[in-house]
Amino acid sequence: MRMSITISVSDEVANELSERKEQDDSHNDVIQRLLDDRQTTDEPDRDMVEDTGEASLADIVDTVADDELPGSGAKLEARREALHAVVEYLQTEGTASRADFTEDVYPDHKAGYTNGEDPAYSWWSNAMCPALGTVAERSGDIQKADTSGDWS
Repeated sequence: MRMSITISVSDEVANELSERKEQDDSHNDVIQRLLDDRQTTDEPDRDMVEDTGEASLADIVDTVADDELPGSGAKLEARREALHAVVEYLQTEGTASRADFTEDVYPDHKAGYTNGEDPAYSWWSNAMCPALGTVAERSGDIQKADTSGDWS
């Protein structure tokens, strides 16, 4: 089934697509060839990737840390590092639950959550979970937890 969508690209990308078009090609044909070529290599051809001005995942995480995480100064910096570690862990593992994050990330990135009855739970519920949810909303790289509680 063929679906028609419109995407916005920079002038440079549009020019590159036009230059890569062969006679009787559509832009779809050019893009499909590029995708097929990319799938046959281990690494994407970074020269063909145009900077669209969109924020990187790391930039999104930093912005979310500033907007969402409680604290300031050194405490906020520690929580920012913890959020980066949570995102990196999720990208490495592919999926993760609250228990995975609190068991595997929290011990090295406590970010000031060391007191109380269950500091790992506080770390997750008061800081990492809400911030990770916002990262998911702002980025296509992370999906919010599904009904099983797994993030991806």
